[in-house]
Amino acid sequence: MEKKVYIILGKSNSRKSSVLRCLTGCSVKQGRWQMQLLNGITSCFYVSITSPQERNTIGIPVNAFIQEISERNEDYLIIALQSRSTSQQPNGEYYIQALIDAGFDIQTIACFDENANILNLPVQYYNSLDVATNQTASQVRKLWGIV
Repeated sequence: MEKKVYIILGKSNSRKSSVLRCLTGCSVKQGRWQMQLLNGITSCFYVSITSPQERNTIGIPVNAFIQEISERNEDYLIIALQSRSTSQQPNGEYYIQALIDAGFDIQTIACFDENANILNLPVQYYNSLDVATNQTASQVRKLWGIV
């Protein structure tokens, strides 16, 4: 089974991490969490709250990030990505393309940056700065089909 990937993409300080913490209950930067899908199936998700571009002050290069998540046992991944390039790493679209090229199945993207370029993938835009975090998390939960 291909790993299914759910993505929150946004600018720095767009509440990506806050929404992911609210959505998943994950209290650490990354880890394995049990979550139930709307179809009733409970599965293990690998959750990466901090985007690879922000980790370790200089970020994790695309190939290293793909290697890291490829080695995970979970079939479902939830990751945050920066929509814009950082000083050391490329923008989220570059990471998304690398995920596709590596055979990951991108489910959908919750985007907190209306100016982001997202290839031709299913995207739902959210105004995460003017809406309460728990309300945005509830909307993303519905989009992703997570209880």
